Amino acid sequence: DDLASAAKDSELKLEEKAKKLQQQEAKVTEQQSRLRELDQKLDEQSKKCVKQQNKLEIQQQRLGEQEKEISAQKAKISAQAEELKARDSQGDKRTIDCLAELEEAKANAKRLQKTLDVVQARCRELEEKEDQRTSRTGCFGGCS
Repeated sequence: DDLASAAKDSELKLEEKAKKLQQQEAKVTEQQSRLRELDQKLDEQSKKCVKQQNKLEIQQQRLGEQEKEISAQKAKISAQAEELKARDSQGDKRTIDCLAELEEAKANAKRLQKTLDVVQARCRELEEKEDQRTSRTGCFGGCS
């Protein structure tokens, strides 16, 4: 009778352990599913970040081109101003207009420089975020 009772106790303990194991397996499966979801979200965020970085690089290129154009315009306006000054030492209306254009070009150059500074700062932020993400996960562009 003691042997049957001990066997029954052992069987109950085994059943309890089996239930706990099933519960743990269910938790692991749930955690794995959640991890896959998080990995997918991280991949999506990474793709968005890369797209944003590409857009910022294009904007930087455009700003660089605009800066070149402005520099060329400033040089042209400066040359025109000097020519007008030499031609008319009394400073006629054309010289005044040219100087106004020069000031406007300078103001545009300052505005574009501020925009470029903002874009470069944003690029640095994105690069730092990408570096942090890469250093955290040890992956670049997603792990399989």
